[in-house]
Amino acid sequence: MNSMATLLLCLSLLLMIPSSGHTQTWSGVLVPSRAINWSQGGVAFTIPSGSWTQCGSTIAPYTGTAATINTAIAGCGANHYVQLGTGTFALSSCIDWAGHSHVALRGNGPLNTIVKFTGSCGGYSGNVDVALRASTNIFDQSGSTQPGASNALTLTGTAGTASGGATGPGLYPQGATQITVSGVGSDTPVVGTVLVIDQADDTTPAPGWLQCALPPCSANGNNNGRSVGGVLHEQVQLVTITGISGTTYTISPGLYANNMRASQNPGAWWNFNSALCAQCGAENLTFDHTVSGAQAGTVSAINIFDCYQCWLRNIRDIYGGGRNHIYLAQSAVGVVRDSYFFQSVGNSSGGGYGIDPIESSDYLFENNIFDQVPAPVVGENYSGFVFGYNFSWNNNPTGGMYRIVDWYDVYEFSYDMSGSPRP
Repeated sequence: MNSMATLLLCLSLLLMIPSSGHTQTWSGVLVPSRAINWSQGGVAFTIPSGSWTQCGSTIAPYTGTAATINTAIAGCGANHYVQLGTGTFALSSCIDWAGHSHVALRGNGPLNTIVKFTGSCGGYSGNVDVALRASTNIFDQSGSTQPGASNALTLTGTAGTASGGATGPGLYPQGATQITVSGVGSDTPVVGTVLVIDQADDTTPAPGWLQCALPPCSANGNNNGRSVGGVLHEQVQLVTITGISGTTYTISPGLYANNMRASQNPGAWWNFNSALCAQCGAENLTFDHTVSGAQAGTVSAINIFDCYQCWLRNIRDIYGGGRNHIYLAQSAVGVVRDSYFFQSVGNSSGGGYGIDPIESSDYLFENNIFDQVPAPVVGENYSGFVFGYNFSWNNNPTGGMYRIVDWYDVYEFSYDMSGSPRP
C-alpha cells in the first residue's frame, strides 16, 4: 500500500469515529476528582472574528519589514481585522500584535496569501516570526514575581462554596471560585487580570495529584515555574479575576487541583500592568519560516504569549522554528484549529515540536494536521487543555511513529483525546 492510500485509509477511519464520544460521561471512566467539568468553564470560547469588520484597506503583497502590517494592527479599533491580499509577502521582521487587543490578521486562504519570513524579532525564549502577545511581558523567574514583590500575592485560603469540600483559611478545595489573598504587590490586580496560581512542588511521590519534577519522581527534572527560595513552583493554573471584594477575589474558572494545601505555600503572579493581548488571532493564510528558521535563528514560528482568548484558525505553518511551531506561554482560554503544520527546522533534542504549551490553561487544539513534525504536542506545565481529532503522520521519517502528545513535566491536570475524558 502506497503512502497516499495509507493516508486515505487513516482519514476514513477517523471519519467513522462515532459522535457519541463527545457525550460520554465520567461515570465508570474517570475518578470525578481528576476530571474537569467543561460545562462550568474550561475551553468556553468561540472564535468571534466571523462578525468583525475590516479595518482600513487591504494590504497588497510587498517585500520589506513587517512595519506596514504592524501599524495596521495597531491602528485598528476593537472587533476589526486587518486584511492581507492575495500573493506572497516577504518580511524581514516579525508580525507583532504588541498588546493591540480584539484585532485579527486575515488572509484570503492558505494557498492564496503566503507570508514568507527572512528575519525575526525577540520573543519568548528566543526569536519569533509571529507574536500574538501583550505590549509588555513578565517571566516566571523575574524578581517581580517573588513573594512580596510588585506582581505577586499569597493565597491564604478560599471562601464561598466548592464542590471539592469546605472552604476557609488554609483550605483550597477543588472547584473553589473565591480565593482570599494577602501580600498583594504594588502592581495591583484588577477585574480582568489573569492570575498564574501556583504552589511549591512536592519532593517525594504521594497519592493523588502530584507535581514533583526531581528524582525520585522524575528522571528528566525540570526548571519551569517560579523558583521561590530555591523551590520550584511548577503546578500552575491560569484564572481570570471576575470580582474583587477587599481581600477576596472571585475567579473563573474555579480551582482545578485537588492537592493544593497550605504546606505548599500557594500563591499567584501576573503580568506587568495586568497587560494582555485579548482576543488576538490569525486566520486564513500561510506562514513560511523556511528561511528565517534556518538563517535568522528563529526559535518559535509563532508565540502566543500573555494572551487571553487568542486563536489560530485555518493556518498553514511551514517549517517551524528551531524549537517549535507554536510556543504557547502564560496564556489562557483559546483555540488552535483547522490548521496544517509542516516539518520543522530543528529535529534534534529540544526541537522539532509542534505545539509547545508552558504555564497556560484551557486551550482547545482541534482538527489540526501535523505532517512530518517529529513531536506534534510536547507539553510542560499546563492545565485544562483539550486535544481532539488531530492527525499526525510520518512524524518519524527514519522509521516508525512517535507519540502525538508527549510532555516534559510530570503532570497535566487533565487532557482529552478525541472528545472523551481521560486520566
